[in-house]
Amino acid sequence: MCNYYWLQLWDRISLDICRYGFTGWTGDYPPAPVGPQAGAEEVRLHVELRPDGVCSLAPYPLRCKPFRARVPAVRVPLTGPGEHADLRRAWRSGSADAIEVTFSP
Repeated sequence: MCNYYWLQLWDRISLDICRYGFTGWTGDYPPAPVGPQAGAEEVRLHVELRPDGVCSLAPYPLRCKPFRARVPAVRVPLTGPGEHADLRRAWRSGSADAIEVTFSP
């Protein structure tokens, strides 16, 4: 179950990077266990998306400081509410891209 929570956290981080870019957005995610053992402490992860492709995490969960990664993405134009068909067409016609990210404490 712990691995599932961690997967959800990384999925949300990548989604927020794609959604907000590196504009100074910050947020706190729901508590997640710090380890797989039963009764492990749970902590909230604070995320800050800073300019120059930096994603600051507190508490910092990675061994490598900083850690550089590429988030796969497809860039599509923004659509208004209810324009699902337009979004689907844009997604299919978009090209694969990647967003460079530096995770830091």
